[in-house]
Amino acid sequence: IGEQGALTVLAPVVIALAMATAGYTAWLFGQCEARDLWQTRLLLPHLLLHALGAGAAALIVILALDGVPAGDALRGVFVTGVVAAGAVALADAFGRHRTANGAAAARALTRGSQAGAFWTALSVGVVLPVPLAFMGAAGPVAAAVLALAGWWMHSHAFVLAGQGPPIS
Repeated sequence: IGEQGALTVLAPVVIALAMATAGYTAWLFGQCEARDLWQTRLLLPHLLLHALGAGAAALIVILALDGVPAGDALRGVFVTGVVAAGAVALADAFGRHRTANGAAAARALTRGSQAGAFWTALSVGVVLPVPLAFMGAAGPVAAAVLALAGWWMHSHAFVLAGQGPPIS
């Protein structure tokens, strides 16, 4: 069927697998019942948005390595993923938590031991990439790399903050 035909057939499969992987990760975190920060209803949407944005970011980088600039639609998907994931991260961090353990973990994330990583992640992964995504040919690539680094930092801080409060 040719290279383009194969990509057309495989793209929906890859997207579905990426979403399933993100969903499974949310389910795994949900199994850690003693870690109340991870029991949020926003975890699945958050991880799905990460998958959407990270997939777009990876595609931006891969296309750039092949000498192809990111198109408007791809940059739009990327920025949508970045902004929406940032909004969900803030809503989750500052939202109401059902338990004292969850609230303590959220405080560790935003004002405590993980605050530096959390705020750096939002700055590097959301604030800087949005304008860069629309600046010439190199801007989207820089934005993609920064967003991926920011998502890694946020995920790391989220995991550590969730493990911080004592279980018993």
